[in-house]
Amino acid sequence: MFAANYLMSPAEHVRRLHRYDQWANGLSLESLRDVDDGGFSLRIFGHILGAQQAWLTRLRRQDSSKVIIWEQLTFSECAERFERLAAEITQYLDELTDNDTEEPCSYANQRGESFENTRFDILVHVFMHCHHHRGQIATAVRQGGGNPAATDFIFFVRSHES
Repeated sequence: MFAANYLMSPAEHVRRLHRYDQWANGLSLESLRDVDDGGFSLRIFGHILGAQQAWLTRLRRQDSSKVIIWEQLTFSECAERFERLAAEITQYLDELTDNDTEEPCSYANQRGESFENTRFDILVHVFMHCHHHRGQIATAVRQGGGNPAATDFIFFVRSHES
């Protein structure tokens, strides 16, 4: 089991991280359903979705300048976008080959600054970015009297890969 996970291909590695990310994002979204923190957690979750959309657009070699990455969304809007975006990312990753992961991807950020990174590095960044913001949501949920979701990677591995 350990050797198989350690030796997985780059494309399979990002697909695994995506499965974890979507599981954790789903739990995080559910944890903020009844928390009243003035909209902070929904704004952060909306940012997670906006950033994922921007990066997916860039990975598809499209202009992401019109993607709103800090949009205030309702819980139902977050839930709908989460499901739609998860499916889009899954489809993108299902078509991704190992060679694609090392391919350079040129893009511009929301300020119009140009960069180039490999698709693998961009995808790992996307998942780490979500992880960071889920931590902010967990703190806000706890401060709002709720129970934050347990979204650690090891919990995903234990429940989905054993």
